[in-house]
Amino acid sequence: MGGAEVPGWLQSLPLAPEYRPTETEFLDPIAFISRIEREAAQFGICKIIPPIPKPSKKFVFHNLNRSLSKSPELGDVVGSSSNKAISPGEALFTTRQQELGSRRTRIPAHKQVWQSGELYTVDQFEAKSKLFSRSVLPGGKSDNPLLVEALFWKTLEEKPMYVEYANDVPGSGFCAAEEDVWEGSDGWKLSISPWNLQKIAKSPGSLIRFMPDEVPGVTSPMVYIGMLFSWFAWHVEDHELHSLNFLHMGSPKTWYAVPGSFAEKFEEAVRVRGYGGQVDRLVSFALLGEKTTLVSPEIITQTGIPCCRIVQNPGEFVVTFPKAYHVGFSHGFNCGEAANFASPTWLHVAKEAAVRRATMNHLPMLSHQQLLYMLAMSYISRVPGAFPLDQQREEGETLVKKAFLDDLQNELRLVNALLVNDSGSSMALWHPSLLPSSTISPRKSPVVNIAQDESKEAVFSPEDELPFGLDIDSGTLTCTACGILGYPFMALLQPDKKSTVMSAAELGPQWDLLDQSMRPRIFCMEHAVHVNELLLRKSGSARVLVICHSDYLKIKAQLGEVKLEVNDGTILLRRAAPAELNLIYVAIDEEGGGEAVAEDWTSKMGFNLRNGEKKDLHKLSLQHTLEWQGRRSRTSLPTKKRRGCLTKNLDEPPFVKEEEEEETAKPFDITPVAGRPVVELKQYQRRPKKVDEQMRELDVGLSCFARGPCEGLRPRNRPMQMPLSVPTKHQYKGKGCVKRLAVH
Repeated sequence: MGGAEVPGWLQSLPLAPEYRPTETEFLDPIAFISRIEREAAQFGICKIIPPIPKPSKKFVFHNLNRSLSKSPELGDVVGSSSNKAISPGEALFTTRQQELGSRRTRIPAHKQVWQSGELYTVDQFEAKSKLFSRSVLPGGKSDNPLLVEALFWKTLEEKPMYVEYANDVPGSGFCAAEEDVWEGSDGWKLSISPWNLQKIAKSPGSLIRFMPDEVPGVTSPMVYIGMLFSWFAWHVEDHELHSLNFLHMGSPKTWYAVPGSFAEKFEEAVRVRGYGGQVDRLVSFALLGEKTTLVSPEIITQTGIPCCRIVQNPGEFVVTFPKAYHVGFSHGFNCGEAANFASPTWLHVAKEAAVRRATMNHLPMLSHQQLLYMLAMSYISRVPGAFPLDQQREEGETLVKKAFLDDLQNELRLVNALLVNDSGSSMALWHPSLLPSSTISPRKSPVVNIAQDESKEAVFSPEDELPFGLDIDSGTLTCTACGILGYPFMALLQPDKKSTVMSAAELGPQWDLLDQSMRPRIFCMEHAVHVNELLLRKSGSARVLVICHSDYLKIKAQLGEVKLEVNDGTILLRRAAPAELNLIYVAIDEEGGGEAVAEDWTSKMGFNLRNGEKKDLHKLSLQHTLEWQGRRSRTSLPTKKRRGCLTKNLDEPPFVKEEEEEETAKPFDITPVAGRPVVELKQYQRRPKKVDEQMRELDVGLSCFARGPCEGLRPRNRPMQMPLSVPTKHQYKGKGCVKRLAVH
């Protein structure tokens, strides 16, 4: 392979900032990152050089083999291996083949990735990596990172070649605290620090500290073992969280990043310049979500979007910030590790991130409201009832408390608006353990006494997993309209002949539970208000049931003397009747509806994020998201049955010619209130939408990230590869499949 000169655009890219914390500053990673975030987030990325030297290669290999051999996901691979060259204590891992180069395809920025079918020990993969490096670089390495970068982007435009990357491997290169054999070493000092990536997600101040499930790569780290030109595609983190990445040993990595404030412009630039404008915005967004898109930063900067670069050396951390797209590659054999966390500034994008994730047909991993409430409760003083907004506290803690109070007041304001027409308004208190079926299975199965004494004292200590007995694994429900997991208030709606808030006594005969097309649906409070207004405006009627998670009583009790501008003083909090609990169960039983669910009243009226054409029903601060929201997406249960998510790898998405959509109008079958004029609501019966046609054709591409054998088409001129042996972030605690593909 020929050499490459460093182009001018590459030399002109600014370097992202780097920081060198003192030993004192290094004691609290979230606090330190929060202090530098205002400056560093303007670049989308930064580098942190710790005051502790990098760990030794022997230390990393030992801990890597230890963690890989203990991984339950790798057990079948190791047990079935026929590799005779394995020494005692060595573990195996598999890799993915990555395409690098240019093919004749309608979307050249989209690259193929599939399972290599190979198993390696760390030593074996290192040997193969060095052999490949010597075939590409003189002497197998270069001391000038810019030359390697120039060669990488030049290779992107040449004849296709293939490299391997062991990404998304559950494990860690940090040692366990009890391994005193390493005591005193540099690796041991870093491992016992709060910067150990096995601890970062649960660090004090991290908003994902109270996530109920262990999600590899998010709440627990994943390992990334690369070779020369192993790449990770342009992407943002799951739920647009922060990420912390540590390079244990080996050759450097180069990162490129776009500030989060330019995310929407970046997405449009990729659609036009990377995908040739041959797909619409929703399909383009979905393709980016597949994490197989490689576009040169030169193209990005030509559109006026700022882009920076940074070179990560062994022993250094890289932080990516919310909503910041980033891409990169390895300069040779190396081993990195990554996990997510969330500083308080993530709250500014958390809701929009949940909606954007839903538009990509990805199931939510978390409820941003619930995590906010849990963290705010953890900041409460040990003195029961005290909730001072102490300005002496760290800025991040104050921000969390203020965001919590603002969110709670907004939720109560929406509850009051929804129940304004009912003189005896009330909310039904519920808990998943009270439902008539085990649709939602809490981590713990507590005996819930909703009528408990609210004044009972509760003291939280930092060692407690959850503050004040709150149940984080509580089955938060998904909003039909936007896909977020709402907390603590949600509402069930159904078209009806008369608008009223049902009491338990009236519930049975009034709610229609037989007609699946008219089944009750669950909404977050913001959408519940808008949907209710639409039903009242169009037909003059709606059934409404506001439900409140039983944790709200515990939260309310801890507010003490805090004065809220809006409160629940006029609303009765009562225990949900059995009929109401059954109604919740029917509303969330997505599997029970069959095909009828896809054509229910929410789809026909245009406010089902999963199905139907989106109408301008509401004004959220999500202007960019709303442009595609609802065209094709999903709403689903956060349950064992419905948390699964199969993500396809795509092979040459076809150009789909735009065609006129045919519409036929039918009256929506709602009987109006007597004395009012009949109002016909348009139900759109459509040919398959352009987006759906494109996605269906895209979905026949190689399914290289599926569980089990790969399905669909082979990569062109490539043999069918063996199935993925090592699951990637799925089947954790039996909760289905939540995938995170081809990252660092």
